[in-house]
Amino acid sequence: MPMTTAPSEVPHPPYSTAHPLRTIRDIRESLPDDQRRHFDAELADTEIEALPEMLNP
Repeated sequence: MPMTTAPSEVPHPPYSTAHPLRTIRDIRESLPDDQRRHFDAELADTEIEALPEMLNP
């Protein structure tokens, strides 16, 4: 699968049309401040292997 590069030079997979929120940053920025703090806390304590399940319940 081809990769695109974000301005930060971190490679990302190309966008799909499946969901309007494409990145964790997109999800985070779409939340109100109180939910954003909770999201940050949950994400900080989530093991990397659990991310797909956390993001795609």
